Amino acid sequence: MMVVERTVADEMPAERTTPLPFGFGVLVGPYEALLRGGGAETAHWAGCFAGRNVLGIEADGTIKGCPSLPTTAYAGGAVRDIGIAEAWASAPPAVVRTQKPRSGPVGGGGFSAGCYDADVCEGGCTWTSHSLLGRPGNNPYCHYRALELRKQGKREWVVRRLPAPGTSFDHGRFDVVEEPDPDADSTAQAAKAPWPALPRPEPATAAGHAEPHLPSLVLCHGCNSYVLPGTELCPHRGADVPARQDVYDRALADARQASTRLARIMRDS
Repeated sequence: MMVVERTVADEMPAERTTPLPFGFGVLVGPYEALLRGGGAETAHWAGCFAGRNVLGIEADGTIKGCPSLPTTAYAGGAVRDIGIAEAWASAPPAVVRTQKPRSGPVGGGGFSAGCYDADVCEGGCTWTSHSLLGRPGNNPYCHYRALELRKQGKREWVVRRLPAPGTSFDHGRFDVVEEPDPDADSTAQAAKAPWPALPRPEPATAAGHAEPHLPSLVLCHGCNSYVLPGTELCPHRGADVPARQDVYDRALADARQASTRLARIMRDS
């Protein structure tokens, strides 16, 4: 057993909570198109929207990047003192993310820093991570992360170290504990995936506009996992991505033709 993420002193009593076999908050995994988009390939997780496409205003007028975020770390002024536009324009980077450089490792370090999807996912939901670990990024409630760890014969637990103080928008503190997965295949090997060295651009945006969640991903129809645009060999299962796309497109065209013929027969009968 190994603590892979710790936020408080070791002497705090631990309360084991739940294993993380499948995640919430980050889903750039093999079931993403179904779970998030209902079959729509373009509807994948694309990073936290807090401070980009979302803002929150508390009952007392405090402005935050998202209604769920803790007040202390993410308050950026109050509408009772100044207008929303002025408060938003003067808020710190933790509150408003508009063309401001990211600080620290991509995705918040840890597993996320070396993840294939790090530049798109950026470590998942800010509220989920901060509520667990006291800072954004490296969200352990990640479907893809759980599946990759299982391949290595591992799993993670969230262990409470410090309870929430009982104030508005508060949170406790937790450790993420890694241990052998008793349900995993005993022959699982910790093989490092051959991630392709593809460019991951940071596109320019108009001044004052929220930084976009790019690059977007495309679905590999060999394994139903997402890959970077331009990928030829799927890093997840080794499929020929363009060839699988061609097979899928032809099958889809055949299905549409069959549907049209069936509709015509039913109409004329």
